[in-house]
Amino acid sequence: ERVGDVSDVVFVSGAIVEKEADELRLYYGAADNTIAVATARLSKCMEYILSCPKA
Repeated sequence: ERVGDVSDVVFVSGAIVEKEADELRLYYGAADNTIAVATARLSKCMEYILSCPKA
C-alpha cells in the first residue's frame, strides 16, 4: 500500500517456508485486484531478525 493510514507497507496474507531450498515466499495482495509473491533467502531473513535489538 503506497498511501493510507500507514504508507509503503505490505500486508502479507500467506507464507511458505522451504527449508531445503533456503527460501521464504510471502504472498500478498496488490491494488485489491492482484496476488503477488515475494521471495527471499530464509537464512538471510533469519540472520537479519536475530541481529535486531529486542524490544
